[in-house]
Amino acid sequence: MQLLLLRESRFKDVARSGNIRPDGKLVVAGDDSGLVQIFDINSRAILRTLDSHKQPVHVSKFSALSPTQILTCSDDTTAKVWDIPSQASICTFFDHNDYVRTGQFSTSCPNVVLTGSYDGTVRLFDTRTAACEMVMGGNLHANAPVEQVLMLPSGPIIRVWDMVAGGRCLRAISNHQKTVTALTLNANASRLLTGGLDHMVKVYDVGSYEVVHTMRYPAPVLCLAISPDETHIVGGMSDGTLSVRRRQPKKSEENIGTLGSGDLLLLGEQLAGIGQGRLKDKSKPKAKGDPNELVVEQRRRRRLKDYDRLLKTFKYSAALDAVLRKGVTPT
Repeated sequence: MQLLLLRESRFKDVARSGNIRPDGKLVVAGDDSGLVQIFDINSRAILRTLDSHKQPVHVSKFSALSPTQILTCSDDTTAKVWDIPSQASICTFFDHNDYVRTGQFSTSCPNVVLTGSYDGTVRLFDTRTAACEMVMGGNLHANAPVEQVLMLPSGPIIRVWDMVAGGRCLRAISNHQKTVTALTLNANASRLLTGGLDHMVKVYDVGSYEVVHTMRYPAPVLCLAISPDETHIVGGMSDGTLSVRRRQPKKSEENIGTLGSGDLLLLGEQLAGIGQGRLKDKSKPKAKGDPNELVVEQRRRRRLKDYDRLLKTFKYSAALDAVLRKGVTPT
């Protein structure tokens, strides 16, 4: 209803592609005359008017990472990135040769824009260079119109590209069963670690890209990091758990191919509920297992007697029978 009201009272033609800024304060929309307007969502006052496009504007979107910028895509074959305060175009992309009907900002890099056109191509632009950095589609789409583009997290395949060779794909690695969510290198870049939603962390030899070590985690892995001295690996998981694996470095080891299996599991919000639990260094004489391991120890709860357990469940007759058994203290 709000966009319909804006169309009838503020636009010269049919209004399209209304988009609300993530903070909920502004709304932007374009129309079939090429006009783009930004409104205050509460007062509906027109704050900015952008009239550079000459044909219908089918895309007008705020940047999630740079809230003062918007992207517009038009049937005049151009896509523009605008600066809201100055009401000026930061850059204009002319590479498409047909209607540009879809586009979006990258959710991880504020300078990257992805667009799709009726010329059958999907193009990746960089606002820092105002140039097209990558072209996808074309013959693969049979030159069919592209109606919608969407950037998704990486899938289960890791691709290694050679930028010096002009973006040539050197290797495609598919050892994970689900989406790969984390990538990191060790200090001398001889090992690549990858984490995924399949609960696995895999260690690759960068020279051959062969898996040299695999670690299983109790939940999907979302992020990874390695300490500069390569003695600790930190992994964050989707259930709020932080896992720190550490090993005692050896002089003969020059890489992290033989990682220890010690875990420090910090259960985030659940850590406060451990009660008497505490971090204990297992290198003490009473400990068993890896002497370099840190664990979260929880004191065992006192086990209830049979009659106490039955009384808690209101089974009085059974509780009396339990008390009268041999070996039970009369009191």
